[in-house]
Amino acid sequence: MRPIYSLNGRRIIIFLILVVVVSEYVRSTGFYSVVEGQSMHPTFKHNDVVQTRAPDAVPARGDVVIITDDQGDRMIKRIIGLPGESVTLSLGFVYINGRRLSEPYLARHTYTFKSNIEDERPVNWKLEANQFFVMGDNRLESLDSRNFGPLERRGILRVVVLPANTFRPGFGDVILSASGKPMRRS
Repeated sequence: MRPIYSLNGRRIIIFLILVVVVSEYVRSTGFYSVVEGQSMHPTFKHNDVVQTRAPDAVPARGDVVIITDDQGDRMIKRIIGLPGESVTLSLGFVYINGRRLSEPYLARHTYTFKSNIEDERPVNWKLEANQFFVMGDNRLESLDSRNFGPLERRGILRVVVLPANTFRPGFGDVILSASGKPMRRS
């Protein structure tokens, strides 16, 4: 192989090196997105800029994700239910497999209903092996899985990079009885 002496050959090599450097920089720092709307308030406000990264093989409960719906619109939501789980909304609370979900990132006195608070009955979704249940933190202003159903894994485009000390969901000591009434675990 003969050495490259022409100016065009050197430009191509410099261009390729530049592409590799820029792609490594973007891969290490992630991408940035601008939050539109109030569905994630108080965690994120309209026009907040968030750093995102590629999703893990299995995103975790509490991850904030950029998703796309069937129409191709992008939204920011929080993962509440994981594949194979049962998600129930009852009396303003979220239950995962019958256990009440504790959501410390929500504003105080936030309750979760599917639609009408006045005559709300328990609603249940059984997630399949590749489905997630997502909701916005501002439950009254969010269009999410309560409206469009469980989200397929392919709909998760990016994961928002959250600080290490971010509140994560957990489980309380309240469970749903067989009759659908909440009760404390003994």
